[in-house]
Amino acid sequence: ISTRENPRFRDVITPIAITSISAASSTQPGGYAVDRHDLPQFIISDDRSVGEVTAALRLNGLEPVFRDTRSSVITGI
Repeated sequence: ISTRENPRFRDVITPIAITSISAASSTQPGGYAVDRHDLPQFIISDDRSVGEVTAALRLNGLEPVFRDTRSSVITGI
């Protein structure tokens, strides 16, 4: 589930049917390479940090597992 959804909805739906959740996302072109905030592709509704999303998952009885997708983008894996 993406950060485009509002935090309350994400917290409610995650224990029911979600296997992947994003946090601290960047939506502007080149957003992870260049620190620009003027070109978003869409609005982020959930602007919580990774730590805050992790805490919310744990409160719902879930165990967060992290995957850094940036390395797969760089290596092509």
